[in-house]
Amino acid sequence: MTMSVRISAILIAILTAAFIGASAFCAEKAVESVKPATTAVVKAPVAADSKAAAPVNSASQETKSEEAVQPFVDEASSEKKEDTEKPLETVHPEIFDKAYKTFARDNFEKAAPLFFDYISKNSFTADEYDWAEFFLGVSFRKMGLTHAAVDTLSRLITRKPDVQIVNYSLEIFEEITRTLPYDRDLVVLKSICDQEFGFVDDKLNDFIHFHQGVFDWENGFDDWGNQHFNQIRKDTYYHYEFLFQKALYDVSRDKIDSAIETLKIIEAASFKGEDLKNDVRKTLARLLYEKKEYQAADDLYMKISDNIVYQAQNLLERSWVQYRLNQPEKAMGLLYSFKAPVYSNYFTPEYFLLKSFIYKDVCHYQRALSVIDEFRAHYREALDNIYTRKDFTENRPLLLALLGQKKVDDAWRFLRLVDKEKKQVETLKDPQLKAYLQRIYNLEMEKANREFRLLMRDRFEILANELLEYEEKTDLMAYEVGLDMYQRVYQYHYRKDEDKTSTRRQAAKHYSAVYPFQDEFWTDELNTYKVVLEDKCACMEEWDIFFK
Repeated sequence: MTMSVRISAILIAILTAAFIGASAFCAEKAVESVKPATTAVVKAPVAADSKAAAPVNSASQETKSEEAVQPFVDEASSEKKEDTEKPLETVHPEIFDKAYKTFARDNFEKAAPLFFDYISKNSFTADEYDWAEFFLGVSFRKMGLTHAAVDTLSRLITRKPDVQIVNYSLEIFEEITRTLPYDRDLVVLKSICDQEFGFVDDKLNDFIHFHQGVFDWENGFDDWGNQHFNQIRKDTYYHYEFLFQKALYDVSRDKIDSAIETLKIIEAASFKGEDLKNDVRKTLARLLYEKKEYQAADDLYMKISDNIVYQAQNLLERSWVQYRLNQPEKAMGLLYSFKAPVYSNYFTPEYFLLKSFIYKDVCHYQRALSVIDEFRAHYREALDNIYTRKDFTENRPLLLALLGQKKVDDAWRFLRLVDKEKKQVETLKDPQLKAYLQRIYNLEMEKANREFRLLMRDRFEILANELLEYEEKTDLMAYEVGLDMYQRVYQYHYRKDEDKTSTRRQAAKHYSAVYPFQDEFWTDELNTYKVVLEDKCACMEEWDIFFK
């Protein structure tokens, strides 16, 4: 089974699975939030919208269930009870000591159940409760359970029990946001944008103010956003992240020259963050292309250091650049790269249009028409499904094509991450911790599934309309190719004989060393192909027969 088939099967299974409604989802969380635990009173405070659920504990304390609550409960409700309930004393302190010693030996798989056991048996007023919760989150992170770590540490950041704990937790969040897919609602909106921090170091201060500023800009609070951005240190990673966001904001307001100047500043700067630099180069190259500065745009595309496997869009855009630079053979070589299996699911209707343009320009009319037929064959299934108004989950070609879009790809990678970690939870040996994590991942999986489905549905409609527009363009291209054939023949017959001979001789000359393609695609060669195209516009013998 090929990789694309496996991805397609997983994708369609996710999209066609039964999804609960929003009201049912909220109701289920509400029921779980009040479900009593079966051990001693535990009042660990968390934010009201936390997805954490109570663990399954021993039934030996069922008689106390009416006054017992889950390990992680609402902070507001806990505060209300402080005046009427006497905090419990710390019990089983030896569990924390054992857990910490196990943690210090980097045995996180054994430390996590011990920390969880300590939390489950104590009130949040216990001496080491906050540190136990922190070390539990760190243990999850070290075990590869990133979402469980985020879920646990977000409660600590919201509660702010200790300056060191919050700083350590924010450092973990900063690393996760730059390296892994994550739940933006939980990490950015709840833990960062909904909080005030006055006790963090400079790097974390930059991280916090950047995300808070972006959130304000996204919601139309430009002045508040600017206040946050002004507190970011100059010449740091997040300063250049801010400048990139500013450039995108300028583009949205049609301030192209200002955006270009800002992007050039970032591109020339020296800082650690190759992903950001690549995004800047790509954006700047596109703007320079619109300004008809084609060579400068091509130089920027060549600087992008991403693996060529993930540069399908860049190769297509470089093809247009080479075409505008009057380098049709290089443009056609870049287009030839799309025959590689790694690009088979990429949405490339422009590929067919540009290829037709190039063939038409050198009077390879039959090839130009065959490319149009190739487009229709390639997207026949997708177009048929659109015309018959089938559900978008049945349109496999476009579903796979949607994964090439950044926002969809980010959501898809997070969904796969949660699914992978959920399977890892099933291998845990501790029954209480396993049951607790299962509920966390089940809730997050339902949420991520629902959001991914809605995103795919919205993006599918846009992509389907784009495909219909490209179909109209290919029909127009077929008409233009036919018209051009007649015009070339007409012009040829009314030219002087000496002009025909001179042109034919020039067309016959070709001095190139050619290495035939061996039916193998190597990733380090995908952007180096060049196709030899003989100009046949002066050689009309093969067309003459159609007009006699």
